[in-house]
Amino acid sequence: MVCEELPAQNVATNFASIPPSSVTTIPPPPLEAKPTHSITFADGFVLTITQDEIPPPPAISFVNKYEVLNAMWDDKSEYWKGFSHLVIRGCHIPIVYWKEGNVSNYKILVDAMRESSIPSFLEEYTENGALLSYTTILDKLRRKRIAESERLAALAREEFGSRFNEVFGYKKGGKWVPKQTALDIAKQYSEMKGLPAPGSDESD
Repeated sequence: MVCEELPAQNVATNFASIPPSSVTTIPPPPLEAKPTHSITFADGFVLTITQDEIPPPPAISFVNKYEVLNAMWDDKSEYWKGFSHLVIRGCHIPIVYWKEGNVSNYKILVDAMRESSIPSFLEEYTENGALLSYTTILDKLRRKRIAESERLAALAREEFGSRFNEVFGYKKGGKWVPKQTALDIAKQYSEMKGLPAPGSDESD
């Protein structure tokens, strides 16, 4: 479209003579859409934000602050206090919704604390009157998860015997592929039996 500039002295006259129905308003070009992310909180509130609004994960440490970690993990449990170190548009974002950082490690720790209680967790990982280091606790928890996955996988193989490969598998490219890893087998077996599934973070 070519836009012609009207002579200055005729601007008012010319515009006044144009019927309203013949005037077309051309909107400005739309701004480039930015990718958005939505977070649905436990109370149903949905926060939609753009990628630009997501800050880097806070540089924080939960070493010897396991109760704080447990309270910040999610907003669906009784432990949630309404506080997080990550705040977007005034909303405190529970760790479970974070997309970066040490989320997988935090999940391992929180799962362990909630399997029993925080006092029991701290007692289990205290030796000679001193709490074990953060790294040592994570290593022990990962080893514990691996052992549990192997135990459940062995139970599955024993229970299903010759039918094992028919039951424990998935389709890929139209073909049935039997599951091989202890973790994958343990997860499916746990779902079938209504048992808590072992975590998926032991190799992180």
